[in-house]
Amino acid sequence: MTHMGLHAGYTKESKDIQREYFEHDFSALLKAEGAEKEELMKQFVQMNKMDPDYGSIGVALCGNFNKSGVPTDMQKKSLEKVLNFLKQMFDIPTRNIIGHNEVKEKVVEASCLTLESPKKSCPGKGLGFEGVIKNLDEDTEGASDKSIALSF
Repeated sequence: MTHMGLHAGYTKESKDIQREYFEHDFSALLKAEGAEKEELMKQFVQMNKMDPDYGSIGVALCGNFNKSGVPTDMQKKSLEKVLNFLKQMFDIPTRNIIGHNEVKEKVVEASCLTLESPKKSCPGKGLGFEGVIKNLDEDTEGASDKSIALSF
């Protein structure tokens, strides 16, 4: 993977680096040379590592499972297939598959960072998240620290 999305929000600390070094515009990074460019690249990488999306995969479901109903059996089976595929392809342990509503506690605060964006409620009560997780394949022996966050 070579791109990072904007799924789980952003931290105060990553925004602070952006304001201090890039003033909301990354053109300085493109224009810089030598030691200045090296320092800006270092700060750019650090900023991205403080983002809750760094090193994770966001999976979204159609529907709002907090407000209305539950996903269809087909949606749940498809979700299980996608999660098992991602687990295998990227060697992700089941314990690192979390709901979007858990990102603040399990990713951001666990890293001693501050989530600036609002806390999410998804994937919602109606999804039966625990049941989906329980139906996933066993972890591989070399499972990494990558993660998947679910939302709707």
